[in-house]
Amino acid sequence: MRRRRILQGLSGLVAAAVLRPAAAARALVQEGAAPAGDVTGRLARYMVAARDRELPPAVLQAVKHRILDTLAAIVSGARLKPGEMAIRYVRAQGGAAEASVPTTNIRTSAINAALAAGMSQPWPWPSARTGQESSFCAP
Repeated sequence: MRRRRILQGLSGLVAAAVLRPAAAARALVQEGAAPAGDVTGRLARYMVAARDRELPPAVLQAVKHRILDTLAAIVSGARLKPGEMAIRYVRAQGGAAEASVPTTNIRTSAINAALAAGMSQPWPWPSARTGQESSFCAP
């Protein structure tokens, strides 16, 4: 190994120690270079570019169905034992009136409302449209 190669390696080590990771990532994006295995960087660049593109009609329709299936699961699951237990727990917790708990008149913190909504979903839940089990989200 030559001295030049050692110095190059050391300079990279020093730069990595001195530069913040975000600054180093910005430098890579600006240069247009990325390591071959930089999956996170590739995904981040794809997501940044995707925000300006329209969703294909089929994808948009599928998203709408998943959202409706999830809301239907929350509404029907609120009357099952786990949903009722979560609603009782959230009612007892109280909290700042930031968000509503679906199917109730309870206003509580966003975290508590999300907990109650998540616990109200029976899992796995068959899709109202297809009859297949939904994989949109799990409590």
